[in-house]
Amino acid sequence: MVSYLWDLDRRAARYHLYPLVLGLLGLCVFSFWYAVPPNIPSLVPDSSSYLNFQAFRGAGYPLFLDAIRLFDRELIGIQYYQLGLLISSLCFLGYSVRCFTDSAIAGVLIVIGAGLHPLYIRYCFTVLSEPLFFSSLNVFVAFQLRRNLNSKFYWAATGALLAWLVLIKGAAWALLCVPAVMLLNQIFQKNKPTSKPIFRNVVFLLTGFAIVTSSGMIYRYANHGTTATESFMGNQLVGKFSLMSVDPQKTSYPVPIKYWQQELADTIEVKNKYFSDNWDYQFLFSLNYYDYLRFRQADKMLELSGSNLSRPDFQSRLASELLMLATREYLKDVAVNFYALWTQGELQTPAFAAQYNDQLNITSELMPNSQSPYYLGESGQTAAYIIKPFLYFSFLLNIAYIFYGVRYWLRAKEIPSHITPLFVIAVAIQSYYLLVALLQAGLVRYMMPIWPLLLLSTLIGATTLIEKFFASAAPEQKAT
Repeated sequence: MVSYLWDLDRRAARYHLYPLVLGLLGLCVFSFWYAVPPNIPSLVPDSSSYLNFQAFRGAGYPLFLDAIRLFDRELIGIQYYQLGLLISSLCFLGYSVRCFTDSAIAGVLIVIGAGLHPLYIRYCFTVLSEPLFFSSLNVFVAFQLRRNLNSKFYWAATGALLAWLVLIKGAAWALLCVPAVMLLNQIFQKNKPTSKPIFRNVVFLLTGFAIVTSSGMIYRYANHGTTATESFMGNQLVGKFSLMSVDPQKTSYPVPIKYWQQELADTIEVKNKYFSDNWDYQFLFSLNYYDYLRFRQADKMLELSGSNLSRPDFQSRLASELLMLATREYLKDVAVNFYALWTQGELQTPAFAAQYNDQLNITSELMPNSQSPYYLGESGQTAAYIIKPFLYFSFLLNIAYIFYGVRYWLRAKEIPSHITPLFVIAVAIQSYYLLVALLQAGLVRYMMPIWPLLLLSTLIGATTLIEKFFASAAPEQKAT
């Protein structure tokens, strides 16, 4: 039964085009939706801060905008271009899934599943730099499904795509685990290749990566007169300490830290007393304060320090000291954010949202001088009943893939070809989430690019398990 449904496309070639046709239909719907948008504030594009090149952002999105300006100087149709690119990438991913699984239905499910997530659609409208990363990651994953490890083009293109992803979003460094896994798996091949082809693959990988990275540096230098970007230890990491208690006298900057601790004293006390036991509560409560040290008080802290350092260098030094002083609290924050990424912490059921918002209303009187905390809105609350269980199931599958693949490596064996994509995707997801949790807050918009990967790994993995179950059950039926 499962095989019959899964292999319908073998009996009708037109089913092969399902992902492409569905994607084009989706593009038409998106275009109409954007031309005549519903009266929903969350779907109003918030692109003003992304249309300008800012030093702390990557070079990928501004470079993309300049390319669009070659034929649309005023960027009038930027929303259409980005949404069109997103839909096209989903079509390519769906078609690649069809080729990999030999099933058009699988490709269709990937495209539909990506479009049905309310927050996936929301962030395509509200933060216009996100669709570019979404699209590029979809292309990268599709390319991996149709890989040829003996092809020089594959390794060069993989390096180039990775570099492009890094130019858009720094967290994409975690995806370097993908070619690393591929190379390591080659080493464990039964018919072990000589070191020459493996060395050749590494050279082409690094060449593709270097070409795109150097192009981004040249572009940054042309716009800013420098190739440097703000380090993770500065602008990114320092925000994680905003709601942590620190003794100013144990630091090199007692004056600014004393100011920060006094300003947020009531907020820190409320968090520790009312929102620390529940990880969902702690994550949601901390969201509105993540930018306190990063941006809101960054200049004030630098001024009070009396330091001659630049703001990025000062934040980097401050983050290093705070990491040493509050290691235990930092590690707990990492665990909380990793959990939030896997459970989409901003996506909660109506009952939980009402309970959490009521708790905020009660405790808000204890924070008279603080800014308003983050209240849960109504976006996607009903979908949480379906998406949350799916995420738990997907997490268990990903852990199973990793243990299953590592088991082969521990025996010095190559991971089977039908398991390799699942293992690679699982490692990529875990690495990406871990890097985000280590350096940033586990916002849903950092999780959303991974949503098609979760669908892909869960869909293929669940199908593999079902097929294996039916295959093992067949002899028993025959025997009876």
